[in-house]
Amino acid sequence: MSKNTQTLHLFIRYILNEATYEEKLKIEQWLKKDATNQQLLRSLEQLLHESQLDLTRWNEDELWNKFATKAGIALSQAEPLDEVKLKSDMNIFSWLIFSVMQWCFGTNRSSFQYVFRFAIILLLILGGTFGTAVYFKQLQQKRELAYQSTYQEYYTQKGERSTLLLSDGTSIHLNSATKIRFPVLFAKEKREIFLDGEGFFEVAHNESSPFIVRTANANIRVLGTIFNVTSYSEDDKTQVVVSEGQVAFAGTQQQDVVLLNRNQMSSVIKCGYPTTAEVIRTDKYLAWLKNQMVFENVTLAEVIKQLSRKYDVVFEVNDPNLLNRHIVATYGNESLSQIIRSLSFSLRFQYEQRGKVVSLYRHRDSKALY
Repeated sequence: MSKNTQTLHLFIRYILNEATYEEKLKIEQWLKKDATNQQLLRSLEQLLHESQLDLTRWNEDELWNKFATKAGIALSQAEPLDEVKLKSDMNIFSWLIFSVMQWCFGTNRSSFQYVFRFAIILLLILGGTFGTAVYFKQLQQKRELAYQSTYQEYYTQKGERSTLLLSDGTSIHLNSATKIRFPVLFAKEKREIFLDGEGFFEVAHNESSPFIVRTANANIRVLGTIFNVTSYSEDDKTQVVVSEGQVAFAGTQQQDVVLLNRNQMSSVIKCGYPTTAEVIRTDKYLAWLKNQMVFENVTLAEVIKQLSRKYDVVFEVNDPNLLNRHIVATYGNESLSQIIRSLSFSLRFQYEQRGKVVSLYRHRDSKALY
């Protein structure tokens, strides 16, 4: 150990009350010689206390310069102690570890002192470990809250379908022209998403965290089940079809909740009440999952709405009376042209297709149909 290092260690042993009688006497005599010396030692004591937060950044040379600056004096102002300028390659962090171990396990200690000092160090270590654990737990909680308040939006365009897998394991199949909004991470007390369009939900079961689907006209609440929701905002209607399990279905104000079980359906109009549960054949309503369309006595207005979403086309109807005609038909892999041709024969209208625009006209011989 160099003479410079010995001097710095002597100062710190004095501050820690670990210096021998001869060392204390030597430093106290040095302190009495000049007020600057006293200021210097006080600065070192204060700086050692503050440095507990960031010890690894300093070596002894940097530490000396730091407290000399803090004391507002030049190093040369201090009365020399054995005419030594402090300089060392030893890392201050390593030295402090050495000093702590010496303080705890040094020579000339009674058994009680050993136990007492070791207990203090152990408490400090445990306190630091506990504090670190609490800090990281709070940090994790803040991150979770941030994720829960951060929403993602996902769209499917007209003519497009897609499947999403949410963070809880829930799978959602989205039909064309559908928008869904959901948090990056669900809250523990509930799993809430917002839907505009059509989606088929396979919800991961979790009794402590209900899954809630909110639409413009209704709220759907489940714990874990399989169901289909159709709720395009331009239709002002939400329809729920249950494939498996049970669903609680209500309007936006939670009025008159209807419990739907397997193979049951209900719907609600904007600001209205849900209809009574109706037993149905679900394959008709879930045909879109197989790229099929099933029309059972529905109007042409409803047909062209679905065709517009699936094939990304625009319909121009020159005779509004055509929209009230009803059709019964099932389509699968047919092209748009084939479907329109079939509809024109069944409902007796003429049409013209120009790119993505399809114009429908009254058939010249269809007067008797009105």
